[in-house]
Amino acid sequence: MKLLTPDQIRRIYDATDSLGINRQWVVVPLGRSTEGREMVLPDGRVFIGVPEEAAFEAWIAGLQGRLGKLDLSRTPPGAYREPVKLSLLAEAPPGSEGPPFSYAQNVKPGR
Repeated sequence: MKLLTPDQIRRIYDATDSLGINRQWVVVPLGRSTEGREMVLPDGRVFIGVPEEAAFEAWIAGLQGRLGKLDLSRTPPGAYREPVKLSLLAEAPPGSEGPPFSYAQNVKPGR
């Protein structure tokens, strides 16, 4: 299986950047398919399936136009940043700083 080259990936992201699509919401598998495909996934991410090597140049030439025809209303714009997700450990309630299973500290040996 032939994989995408870094230059080909850059050219794909150049097309998505020109339309203001957030890179975190673009899915580009490194493997190739028999034919190219672009679609918006149910979660709003943009899937870009790249065709085999021989068809790449013709496919990339029309990529921006095909992406522009997709309904990108569920896809965040390029300036969008994912909200910060707080870790459970970062927000632990007072008194829970002990080792895991701290309830076992009160158990007396031999019982």
